Amino acid sequence: MDGEINLELYTLCMIQINTIFQKIADNNPTDEIIADINNCRNDLKQLHEEIVDDLSKEEININEYDPFFENGMVMFPEYTKNIDQAIQTSNDENLKNSLNDLCDVFVGLIKTGNEYFEKRGAFKWMTYPKLE
Repeated sequence: MDGEINLELYTLCMIQINTIFQKIADNNPTDEIIADINNCRNDLKQLHEEIVDDLSKEEININEYDPFFENGMVMFPEYTKNIDQAIQTSNDENLKNSLNDLCDVFVGLIKTGNEYFEKRGAFKWMTYPKLE
């Protein structure tokens, strides 16, 4: 992405995750929720891969990455907590596995954010919940 974040994909992912939480709250069919989780996970993985690729380059647009990770380091741990709560309340193993896979992508984004700030000398280390 030439050192810039794919904000359209990021926005889509955030809409998807919020839709997933709403569908869980509304007790929508599990198969439908799992399909949405898989789509969201794939889009988030793509976004994460693009970010990692950008950050491996010599020059990046810090005017995009600083605010992205500043926001992400607040929001991503919250998403992992919400996913963990959904896992704890679900009785469906397939749904739990899909949620765990989605959470893994958020954990990866948190790790990348920590590495980004560490490299920049702006140490903002965030932890993330360990999910079982």
